[in-house]
Amino acid sequence: MYVLLEGTGRLRVDDTLLSVEPLTSVLVEPESVRQVFNDTSGAALWLIGGVPTEVFPLTGDQHAAERDRLYPDGVEALPPELDPKVCGQQSSLQA
Repeated sequence: MYVLLEGTGRLRVDDTLLSVEPLTSVLVEPESVRQVFNDTSGAALWLIGGVPTEVFPLTGDQHAAERDRLYPDGVEALPPELDPKVCGQQSSLQA
């Protein structure tokens, strides 16, 4: 569950991009790919909680498979809104 406490939030759930107002919650199913990001100049404060459906700890192969399922584009992939190659601007998230 994702709850935006302050600011304006952006959340991608599978192929849907959501703009979230303060004190709004979004329940995301375990199978869904999700990504919270901020493409505004202001701060956003989220409360995020969840419970894994898998039995932990995962072994090395299980961990890699789960990571690949949760992050199909890789753990460092940026949403198009923040990707400088797509939007033509330098992202403050890149080193």
